[in-house]
Amino acid sequence: MRIFQAESGRAISINGPIQSMDSFRAEIHAATDIAPNSQIILTLQGAQLKPDVALSALTNDPGNREELVLFVFNRQLLDPRTSWSYMRSSLTLEAPVDADSLLKTHLPVISPAVPQSQVTDSFHSIFRQHLAFAEALWLPISRHAQICEVLLEEQRVQADALSVALTNLQGHTKVLSEAFDTFSSHAHRELSKHSNLLQSFEPDLLALQRIHIHPLISDEPKTLADYVPEERLRTWADNCKAAHEQLLRKTSSLTETMSSIRERTESEMRQPIDVDLPKLESLWASVREMVARADQKRQIFARDLTRVEGILRQMFNGGSELQASDKLLALEHLAKIHRDEYVPETIKADWYIRENVIYFRNSKEHASTQMISRLQSISSIQSSIAAATTLLNTLNTTLSAQSTAFAQLLHVHRMPSAWGATLVEIVRRREYSKVFLSRAKEMAELLSKFRAQEERRRENFKAEIGMYLPSGLIRGLDDKPPYCEISVSGTKDGLPSLNREDISDFEKLVSSIRMSIHEPTTGPAGSTSSAPDAVTKLQATMVRMSPQVDGTATEFDRILAKSSLGEAVRHIDDENARLRGEIIKTGSNSVTTSPSLSRRPGIVKSLSIGPTDGDLARAEETLKAYEKRIKSLELSLRDAYQASRSQVESSGGKTNVGVEEEMAQIRKENQDLRAQVRRSKELESIHIAESLKNALTSLGRQRDIDSDVGKLLNGLQDEVQKLSVGEKSNNKDISHFDPRQSSMSEGSTLPERGPSPTRSYKTALKLSKIVNVGILS
Repeated sequence: MRIFQAESGRAISINGPIQSMDSFRAEIHAATDIAPNSQIILTLQGAQLKPDVALSALTNDPGNREELVLFVFNRQLLDPRTSWSYMRSSLTLEAPVDADSLLKTHLPVISPAVPQSQVTDSFHSIFRQHLAFAEALWLPISRHAQICEVLLEEQRVQADALSVALTNLQGHTKVLSEAFDTFSSHAHRELSKHSNLLQSFEPDLLALQRIHIHPLISDEPKTLADYVPEERLRTWADNCKAAHEQLLRKTSSLTETMSSIRERTESEMRQPIDVDLPKLESLWASVREMVARADQKRQIFARDLTRVEGILRQMFNGGSELQASDKLLALEHLAKIHRDEYVPETIKADWYIRENVIYFRNSKEHASTQMISRLQSISSIQSSIAAATTLLNTLNTTLSAQSTAFAQLLHVHRMPSAWGATLVEIVRRREYSKVFLSRAKEMAELLSKFRAQEERRRENFKAEIGMYLPSGLIRGLDDKPPYCEISVSGTKDGLPSLNREDISDFEKLVSSIRMSIHEPTTGPAGSTSSAPDAVTKLQATMVRMSPQVDGTATEFDRILAKSSLGEAVRHIDDENARLRGEIIKTGSNSVTTSPSLSRRPGIVKSLSIGPTDGDLARAEETLKAYEKRIKSLELSLRDAYQASRSQVESSGGKTNVGVEEEMAQIRKENQDLRAQVRRSKELESIHIAESLKNALTSLGRQRDIDSDVGKLLNGLQDEVQKLSVGEKSNNKDISHFDPRQSSMSEGSTLPERGPSPTRSYKTALKLSKIVNVGILS
């Protein structure tokens, strides 16, 4: 775990064990003199250290403590009124070491006139002075380098602490912005509603005064205004208006505060701390290089002193004068190198490091001053956020209270619309009762006729078949059919006897009231207000709900059409579609004769006038299928009519137009299908005759056959004319077919449509006639 003081960037060392959050704050207070209640502890992620997190993180476990990085902010320094100055006492420089005497030292003269012992002692003294100078200079160099390192690290920590403070500020601003946006959207809608209610209050009261209570509802002449306390409502509206205007001002003030908070936060986020850390890093690298050089020179001085002392001992132990002179010259050369190169380089390194210490100190002073200024600015924004949060909570509560208070005005505003909707609902319910009784009566009559039909059928069965069976052999065979009793209760609802005319009169009254009181109101700036008043909404309500009165019967018919009772008409439509497909398929399979038959006498001889056995068999099967479908469709049509009789006549005895149109459509489709079949059979018959004529001509029997073919064609034309006349008659009969007049009893069969087909050409034409006349789609 690493702990830093944010304002100074210094590390805080805590040695004792941490048992609780209070003990942790006490340790910080002992190390930094920051009071526990003035400590703001943030993590590296910008979150404030919470007690529950501290208990798990601030333990004696080295692993947990190494991962945690904390920044301690002093709340007292965040107040702009607090005076603060950067402390330089710990950053004073060491006094420089005097090197002038060393640099001005004269080397001993090597001469026979000077004793050798004096020369050697002088060189020994010079080299010892060089080493002593290097040792004396090494202490301030190393200390000054350490100061540079500490100052650099503290400025890094300050930059990180400022980033943590900005992250914390950004998080608080985001949370407040989201809460404000939610409130602003809701407040805009509610305040708009309240403003509209205030603007329409007077027109709403005027509308209540002009809407009279119907005489069937109240014996005394009253208006809707008689049921509301006008004076108290006016006082209430005045109070609501004052509170509404005050809330508008506070909301506007909060909006401006939020804009300022957002702008200031964005400005702070865009401004990094004014510290050139890359430059400081580069200077620190140069300082370390100078320290290394000074240390290297110090080691050279020590090494050379040792070597000089060894040379001097050798000279004392004896040797030639020539060797002694050479050694003294070597010592003189080495002493010059020390004096002229090594000592100046060491002095240069010392002065370079001293200058950098001054630069690092000035940079730290600037960073600390700016850090305090930035933290105070951030603290000011945080204070604004705290104040805005409190105001936002207050406005939320106030807005909820005002919405409750404006409910009284909303009651006045919606009362006319509720009254109009109630009148329409009364008439609709009375209409519903009428339709319900009518439909119940029709259903009872339908079921009664259905039961009477079943009774007759059972009596016929007993008279024709049951008489031949032993009496009592089958239990229950003589039972009566079940019966159904339909009773309607709850028809007397106690509602006023209002009708459609009353609704129409009320709508006219609403229109006149709207024309008299609907005048646009203008605001202070002269702009026209568009707040909808109660009369406008009442008129819209009447327009929307009035059709419900006439839609009751339609709703019942729609439900009936979706039930099984409406399946009969859909079944007829399906049968028509299948029959149309059958006709198209039959037309495509017509017999065609190839022109090549005229050149093949053997094939022509096998031809006969009229269809083949296979064609007649298929025609017979098709005829039977058509007659079977005709029978089923007629029964379905009659049942459909009986099942939908409730839709034929309305409660006033009027004919149901929809059913009549559907019956007319069915008749029209039957006529069209028959016409298609007739034209198809005519073309088929003429094609057969023409093919026969061509075949006989090719065999050389043109003369004899021409007269026969002519007669045949004449006969065919007569048959076609007869067919057309009969078709018109049949169409006329079917077009006047009324299922209500059908007396066909249960189990009866249709009469024969024509004679049985024979294997001759005339029989085939008659078969075509039967198909043409009998087809029913």
